[in-house]
Amino acid sequence: MVQGGVERRRRQPGPTTGIARCTSKHQLPRARSTVVIRRTLLDRLLVPRPGSVISIVAPAGYGKTTLLQQWADREGEVAYVRLDARDDDPAVLLSDLVVSLERAGAVEPALLDRLGGRGSDLGLPTFQRLTDALWEVERPVILMLDDLHTVTGRGSLDGLSWLADRLPESLRLVVAGRTAPALPMARLAASGRWTSVTASDLAFDVDQTIEMAGAMGAALPTAAADELVARTQGWPIAIYLSLLPRRPGGSTEPPIVSAASPSLVDDYLRRELLEPLADGDQDWLLRSAVLDVLSGPLCDAALQTSGSQDRLHALERANLLIERLEDGASYRHHPLLHALLREELDTRLPGEATAVARRAAAWCDEHGELERAVEFAHESGDLDLLAGLVARAFWGVHWAGRTMTMERWFRWFDQDGVRERYPTVAVFAGFMYALDGRRVEAEDWLAAAERASGEGPMPDGSPTKAPWVAALRGLLMPRGVAQLSTDVRMGLDGLAHDSPVIPTILLEAAVERLLVGALSEAAEYADEAAAVAGRRGALPGLTLALGLQACIALRSGDGQAAQRITRSAIVRSREIGLDDSLLGALLHAVGARALLMSGAVAEATDLIGVVTRGRPRLTAATPWLSVVVLLEAAKACLALSDAASARAMLADVDDILRVRPDLGILGEDATEVRGALAAASDPGTGNWALTNAELRVLTFLPTHLTFAEIAERLVVSPFTIKSQAVAIYGKLGVASRRAAIERAVETGLLERSALRYPSGSTEAGVG
Repeated sequence: MVQGGVERRRRQPGPTTGIARCTSKHQLPRARSTVVIRRTLLDRLLVPRPGSVISIVAPAGYGKTTLLQQWADREGEVAYVRLDARDDDPAVLLSDLVVSLERAGAVEPALLDRLGGRGSDLGLPTFQRLTDALWEVERPVILMLDDLHTVTGRGSLDGLSWLADRLPESLRLVVAGRTAPALPMARLAASGRWTSVTASDLAFDVDQTIEMAGAMGAALPTAAADELVARTQGWPIAIYLSLLPRRPGGSTEPPIVSAASPSLVDDYLRRELLEPLADGDQDWLLRSAVLDVLSGPLCDAALQTSGSQDRLHALERANLLIERLEDGASYRHHPLLHALLREELDTRLPGEATAVARRAAAWCDEHGELERAVEFAHESGDLDLLAGLVARAFWGVHWAGRTMTMERWFRWFDQDGVRERYPTVAVFAGFMYALDGRRVEAEDWLAAAERASGEGPMPDGSPTKAPWVAALRGLLMPRGVAQLSTDVRMGLDGLAHDSPVIPTILLEAAVERLLVGALSEAAEYADEAAAVAGRRGALPGLTLALGLQACIALRSGDGQAAQRITRSAIVRSREIGLDDSLLGALLHAVGARALLMSGAVAEATDLIGVVTRGRPRLTAATPWLSVVVLLEAAKACLALSDAASARAMLADVDDILRVRPDLGILGEDATEVRGALAAASDPGTGNWALTNAELRVLTFLPTHLTFAEIAERLVVSPFTIKSQAVAIYGKLGVASRRAAIERAVETGLLERSALRYPSGSTEAGVG
């Protein structure tokens, strides 16, 4: 679906990126007055050379974040991100990395917009483009990624591995977490680019224990410090808790706890920190555990109280493991305290978490934090509230390429009897899956939207769901051109002129006219769609509309107009991150043909490479768009005497036509291309003849992954991956993995960063 809302030029929360700037993720906690400066360890961390990776791995309570804060105080340019489960979505992780680097002054604000393919999954290729951009950075910077253990998504971890393997000399990467990072440490160690900090490095010795006691106002004899270190095994959080003054109602003996006995820490926190509090303070603190980041206004609203900002200050002063963030107004619980509070809340006040979450969702929605509102609404279990928020958040998240985030949201509704209650959600899910090339899932959601009992009103004020469902059906075209004509009319008649779905319906009207051969009428609709999308700043829709204009011009015999349209539009699509999107594919395919007519072979071959990279998404989920793109690309290949590549693209067209046989004049076009291929005597180079399966494998060839690990990613057997790799070598005319990577970069099938390695790297596994 083509968004009709305003798109801002500068990246901000909202429709442009779909990723709100969660500033708390980029703030280190403020240092406590009781912090022990890790001088020896800090001196060691300043030694690693540029382009290196430093891992800091230890259980909770060892001071990993505190060490990062002290390190940041000693360095000039530091970019910090506190990762969380949302970073399992590669698009969220990419945004967090770029925003942190932007805050450090290392990259320009427009970088994120240029990196992403809007409306498509931001996977490994986007991290490849990020790597290329970072190689242009000259200022030394340290990128600190805290809580890496919370990220488990393979797409995100593969992206981080790519970056770690190819760090420019200007960048050092620091990863901190509770478990060993899933990065190519063996390769980094082999090239001398890995420094490791472990729990034993972070454990307190006697001198540090005495120093902490002094900072907390206590004089601790050496013998007592030695005993405390032995009892706690040097675990900093346990030493800190042991040195706290005994609270009224608490025990008189210090805890006997260590990293090996976290349950004893829970008992101590409960006994010494929570239970001595007044009932009102206990209740407030327990219920605050629902919130990820604490601020006075949010706490007041979600906990139905007042004075929360003062209470937060008081809790911090009372050493209750409340950490103030750099902005001075926001807080978060120490991880150990947060885990205890959440467990206690569910035990003592069952059901209260859902009420707090519902109020937090309302507050975040009112204050423009739509995605936080979605998360809180899900925790509340209020499906009506959740559906409304997901529908409003969809546009920005979709065009930011955050497929994994949207899939997670839609899974909350993906059960019998629930899908059909929310037609807006069903339509949005259908569009997302269609534009990701996943026909079966898209058709399932279309069927749910058609069956949906809820008739409206829809988000644009439409009294019924009918025109929205028609727009989705028009994209999938399950019943051919005749049904498309009916759906277009239903949309044009049923939607308000300011509906965000109008650009989609206008585009489908242009396509319907194109498929029946009425080129002049198709051009009128395409012009109108471009005008509407342009006025509203709906850049994805404008990109597709321009592609249609160029396609119609080329079919009308006006190659110069097609070239004029595509030249300027392709430059713009690259600037706004639509280069690899499905909606930009038509521009590239038509642009390649138009450029070949004027003899610009090099430019045309680059565009064919871009189209080929996106071929796995060109499926029967978007039949008219996919077939037009593939046929135009095949004709461009024939113009380059590359029949082998044209034949591979025609095979994809035939697969689509078997599922969607009624595509009007496109069937005749396929027949013409088939005839031209039959007359071709020279197979040509076959530069773009890889199958969709081989293109997926090619993406992973420049990584550190073995064939077995690639097979695990793609859910096939290692034998299949090996066979496909051999086929890739043969089609690219090479004999090794390394040579295949080099050839793929030459033909535009891989980004340039596939060949970037800092000096001293082994490049093992890609030779």
